[in-house]
This record gives sequence, structure tokens and C-alpha cells, in this order.
Amino acid sequence: MELLSVSRILEKISAERERLIALGVSNERQDEYYSRLSNNCSEPEIDQRAFLNATAGLNLTAEELVFVQEILDHGDPR
Repeated sequence: MELLSVSRILEKISAERERLIALGVSNERQDEYYSRLSNNCSEPEIDQRAFLNATAGLNLTAEELVFVQEILDHGDPR
């Protein structure tokens, strides 16, 4: 497996963030999502509701929803 350099990792993160915003998940939606998450992942229903609110009205495909969830999970500050 190829090791990624720091610059390639940063490029990948930047590209993922750009795609997230292009899909309509703005920085404001992301901030709102993170602020609504349960403490220590203790209440999955609350976390799911936060995700649904973050993606409400965006008309994303199932594949795009998976991508958004993965990217938001990687940025989860808990």
C-alpha cells in the first residue's frame, strides 16, 4: 500500500470538503450538524436526526448520502 505524503492527504481532504459543499452541505450545515450531535455518541437517534437535518432538501442520491455521512463522521469533534 502506498503511503500518502502530507500534501496529498491535505489535497484529498480539500477535495472532499469541496465536493461536500458542492453537494449543498455548506459550512453552516456542517456546524449545525456537529452542534446537534449527542455527547459521546450516546444517542444514535439524535445523531441520525442531526444528519437528516444537515441533508434535508438537498435531493442527494444514496451514494452521495453515504459520502456526506463518511466525511461528516471524519470531522466529528466528539
